[in-house]
Amino acid sequence: MKNLLSVFLSFLPILLFAQGGFTITNYHVEVNLDNEGTAFIEETIDVRFDKERRGIIRKIPTRGKFKGHKQSLKITDVKVEGWKFATNLGSDYEIKIGDPNEYILGNHSYKINYKASNGILNYENHEEFYWTLIGGDWKADIINSSYNITLPQNVELTKDDFQIFSGKVGETTSFGTIEKEGRTFSGKALSTLGNGKALTVGLRLPKGYFFGQEQDKISTLAPPKVYPKDRTFPLPILLGLSFLGAFLAWGRNRKERPSQSRYYPPNEMSSAEVGTYYDFTVHSRDLLSLIPYWGEKGYIKVRVHPTSRSNDIYLEKQKNLPVTAPDHERYFFDHIFAYDDVVYIDELEEDFYNEYLNSKKILKEEILEKKLYDNQAVKTFHSYYSFIAAGLIGTLGVLSIVLFQWIATGMALFALALLIFVIKFLRPKRSFEGQLLHQQLEEFKSTVKNPNQEELLRIVDKDPRYFDKIFPYAVAFGLDKQWLKSFQKIGSKPDWYYYDDHRSFTYGDFSNDFNLKKIQNKMIVPPQASSDSSSFGGGGFSGGGFGGGGGSSW
Repeated sequence: MKNLLSVFLSFLPILLFAQGGFTITNYHVEVNLDNEGTAFIEETIDVRFDKERRGIIRKIPTRGKFKGHKQSLKITDVKVEGWKFATNLGSDYEIKIGDPNEYILGNHSYKINYKASNGILNYENHEEFYWTLIGGDWKADIINSSYNITLPQNVELTKDDFQIFSGKVGETTSFGTIEKEGRTFSGKALSTLGNGKALTVGLRLPKGYFFGQEQDKISTLAPPKVYPKDRTFPLPILLGLSFLGAFLAWGRNRKERPSQSRYYPPNEMSSAEVGTYYDFTVHSRDLLSLIPYWGEKGYIKVRVHPTSRSNDIYLEKQKNLPVTAPDHERYFFDHIFAYDDVVYIDELEEDFYNEYLNSKKILKEEILEKKLYDNQAVKTFHSYYSFIAAGLIGTLGVLSIVLFQWIATGMALFALALLIFVIKFLRPKRSFEGQLLHQQLEEFKSTVKNPNQEELLRIVDKDPRYFDKIFPYAVAFGLDKQWLKSFQKIGSKPDWYYYDDHRSFTYGDFSNDFNLKKIQNKMIVPPQASSDSSSFGGGGFSGGGFGGGGGSSW
């Protein structure tokens, strides 16, 4: 009985290994590297088939990403001694060995030879041959495995410069041996491989060991490239200078300086129109300034819960806008109150963003239609044709360099395309009427930023609602904090803003509590989308490399 148990235990590994249909009893890899880093590889794979199979399939990965750098391996010159085989290049390089019309059993040996190019990793301070000698993707156990790696020239290395790793992917265990003798490194695995367990070697070599020799060879054998003479580069330079000169002469605005104090906005423009026209940009504060603007006009009221001021903000519609209101105001107002006359700001979060974008578009189009800009300058320097012109000129620059090697011409064309692109986004030249209006806005903004306190007292005495009237414009200019500070001692407070429980409040309450940033964070925030290189190896190795893969029977 004891003898039978011993026999059973001795055959237990064979029984287990046979479950996959085949077992690799021995796997030996010979790698010879030449001066350019090309690897000449011979794999000897001894297989025992316990079930009928035609042969084996060897798969070699050919793409890798190392520290953000993508690199492709090139496999050529594949040979398999004494066996029929076929190759296929997909995401892996596949070598299918065996006769499709013949099944085999028992012990068989496969000797695979191939050449692998572009497998050396070139880093800033060193070069690496980081190679998975035996991949973990084999669908079988690999009982014994060994390797030899021969460099083209001997090199002095420390023990930290060559290491062996084995185990599952991501592990840095070293159940293997590695020894250096002259130019050759040799060793073996100390545990069973395959079925997810691999054997990887890392050789860290001095900078220039491979790539330095290659560069020297290229520099001595290849004559320097002689480019054809480039005589066309003055043309794009002249065009660029002419375009820039035309813009400076007819396309730019005059600089303005405030010459007097101005305490009221010009031309009865709304706060959104003033903010947009002033810098030719529709900021979020321009549209949001309409909330206090409508409040002062009596179209809405704003209320807030006194114990939860950061969230419970309400807008109450008091009456509709007049039919003479600009389209951007009507669009913005009607979509805020599209479903109810009382709107919680929280209800608009992430659902109002498209309406906000459309309101911006309508506002900018209306400003352009006011004839405040020089139409000819807008068409010449700021139309969408500028994008087309810049794209075509940039393409000509690429073609000049690629097809004719006209470097100077190509760079001059790039510069011209960039000049057109940059000028496209500058503020358009204003018309005479627009220039006068902008000068008045400069004076108005300067006054809002730093008003004369005595003059404020005099104006408020004659116009008690002056604070309400100007506050929206201060918001559009981004000066609401300065405007609130200017009225600290005057204490004017709007009647369109109140607490939910209708308790009395002071100017200080309004100054502290009314913050359009709270509304902005809810009203005009785009919908949020949720979103969901690893290092392997010790001794300073980069981790990751070529080789490996695995195989199966078929």
